[in-house]
Amino acid sequence: MGENVEGAQAIERLAFVDMKEFDDSIRGGILVTDSATTPLEFRCTSAITPTSLQKVLYGRQLKEHIASELIGKPVVSALRERPSLLVARDRAFLSLRAKIDLPLVAVFSQGSAADGGLDDEDVRTGTITSAAGSFEPVIMKPHPRFREDAEKARALIGQLLIRHSIVELFERVATALGLVHRHDKGK
Repeated sequence: MGENVEGAQAIERLAFVDMKEFDDSIRGGILVTDSATTPLEFRCTSAITPTSLQKVLYGRQLKEHIASELIGKPVVSALRERPSLLVARDRAFLSLRAKIDLPLVAVFSQGSAADGGLDDEDVRTGTITSAAGSFEPVIMKPHPRFREDAEKARALIGQLLIRHSIVELFERVATALGLVHRHDKGK
């Protein structure tokens, strides 16, 4: 299926962008790490509560609009640390790629490939396995107009998977968003 990536270039900085839904709102955040996954920078949005009118007007495009315009662009532009690659676990962030000058891919665990809307070709060409065999393979998907992002992503994610779990990095972002949300709610 996929290939092991050995001898890939060293990871300089990776950014993990994600969003988390709460009962009343959505928050987004970005975590920039070094090659050892040590946090270098974390940014998050205020709570985003779509209005009934926005829900009607955007329809099925609302999630993509929130991911790209209300989360992605603001948190990326606020970064002091410039990442080599942005990694998202929600395909709604792929539309952000046309608005920034950084490579971006969405990644999915093999078990969630169908949930990510991936077809057999995506799975065949986008699977990246851990050279050490320590972590679950992931499937990456670049924006269709920026397929060249896949080459850089394959090398960087392959190097990351030797010692670290992408799932764990996204769990860090989600947990941090939950802590910020509870803090802002006064709980």
